[in-house]
Amino acid sequence: MKSGLSASDPFADIGDQCSNAGMNTDDLRNAIYAASGSLRSGSLSFWGDWFGRPYNNIHQIVGAESLNGAVIIYFDHAESLIVDAPQRWSLDGGKLVIREAERVRFQWFYYSQMPGPESLRFVEYRWVSGEPSFKTDFQPEILHQLDISAPAVQLHALG
Repeated sequence: MKSGLSASDPFADIGDQCSNAGMNTDDLRNAIYAASGSLRSGSLSFWGDWFGRPYNNIHQIVGAESLNGAVIIYFDHAESLIVDAPQRWSLDGGKLVIREAERVRFQWFYYSQMPGPESLRFVEYRWVSGEPSFKTDFQPEILHQLDISAPAVQLHALG
């Protein structure tokens, strides 16, 4: 898992908002439900790696659950985001930010196909021996640039 912020951290302005040490995945799930009326839609990035092009894919959080140290966040087009050991998260201003995590897995049904086991796709990011790793079953030939100073998960809200 990543360690703390540096003075040159481009996300230092959200650092204080994400200081919820000691909270667990149940707390994040509960916060998502408590903020459900004010959560904003937007595009996702994982350690600075955008899912699709910036603001090309728009996601709206519709629910969440916690299970065995992970939070599962559900979106409006049957997508799900599994975050293991989320730390230093914020929902301020209706924007989701999770600064640190051990694993982030985003799953979706291929957008031009009927939902089903054969059309389920994923991107997954993990911390292995202090380094980020990436795998996917969707267009694996595309290079993914990770920025370890960026939040593990960020929903870049529209407007």
